[in-house]
Amino acid sequence: MPAIKGMSISSVIVILLAITVWGMEGQVVVSSIFQGVHKTLTILLILFGALILLNTLRNTGAVDRINEGFQSVDFRGTVPR
Repeated sequence: MPAIKGMSISSVIVILLAITVWGMEGQVVVSSIFQGVHKTLTILLILFGALILLNTLRNTGAVDRINEGFQSVDFRGTVPR
């Protein structure tokens, strides 16, 4: 079963349980859904920015320069001159 289908079915089951078994009001359930969407969008925005930064560093050659700096460090933690 694809993840989108499984997650959608799970969401519907949890919403129905929240309203029927736990006695939550519909407004509270909808508010919780909006809060979850807001948190998700915040995390996705951070990940998107990190990917853009990584691609920028790769395209400018900064990642190679950073790797060169790590390779010049010996096991004692000093940088040879």
